[in-house]
Amino acid sequence: FVPIDISGDYLEDSAASLDAEHEGVRVYPVVADFTKDVTLPPAIDDLPRLGFFPGSTIGNFVPRSATDLLRHFRAILGTGSKLLI
Repeated sequence: FVPIDISGDYLEDSAASLDAEHEGVRVYPVVADFTKDVTLPPAIDDLPRLGFFPGSTIGNFVPRSATDLLRHFRAILGTGSKLLI
């Protein structure tokens, strides 16, 4: 699981809780602004990818920016990945 959030302290605390509560799930938190370039952890390079983006958030963007954001997600996730909105 690779949570991405701009708030480092919140993300680190949340990731540590998830890691402790779910032994079988590896958590790789990434502190980043998802509208900018994001580098995913090398540990997931060969794994299938499913991105999740809350649908209500995309409503904060004008149509052209929303389209650009979806293209950006495609670039981050890579070919053959899925995106759940």
